[in-house]
Amino acid sequence: MSKGLKQKFLANNVRHHTEFRRQHASRMLHLARTRTRFGVVGCMDSRIKLSKQLKLPPGVLGEWRNIGGRMSMKWHYFSECVFQWACKNILNGYRCVFLATYHWSQSDEHLGCRGFGNDINAARRFANGLRDEVAEVWPDKTVYSVTVGIETDSGGLVVHGSEGDIDLTAET
Repeated sequence: MSKGLKQKFLANNVRHHTEFRRQHASRMLHLARTRTRFGVVGCMDSRIKLSKQLKLPPGVLGEWRNIGGRMSMKWHYFSECVFQWACKNILNGYRCVFLATYHWSQSDEHLGCRGFGNDINAARRFANGLRDEVAEVWPDKTVYSVTVGIETDSGGLVVHGSEGDIDLTAET
């Protein structure tokens, strides 16, 4: 890594750290006011900023990221992370909602998720599969799992439920 690139990287890290620390009070106030904790699996794509889209302070959502949001409860480390997140929150009296996300672009299909070759249907199928894996671990809905689509142009959301979809893409 060149010295200039390393300096840019370190400066960016300091900027993000400073912003995160600056919002500590708003994050703590938000967490104190709500009895629900959200765990989110998402793509590493930098356009996905679910905290910002939901107008939440950074650090409120438990987030796990990977290319295309490809995770599996069959992966020991990932399942252990989700299990620890859920247990900590349940033991402290919180409801837990697990969001399996995928994303796409309405303006250009080539700006969708590269991890799925920009195929929105493949991305959604994968997110639905992950949602189902989580539901199998907690069939009593101690951890409620949901699939959420994120339209990256507008930041709009589509929540997919067993009784239909709630399309919030026009709301943003």
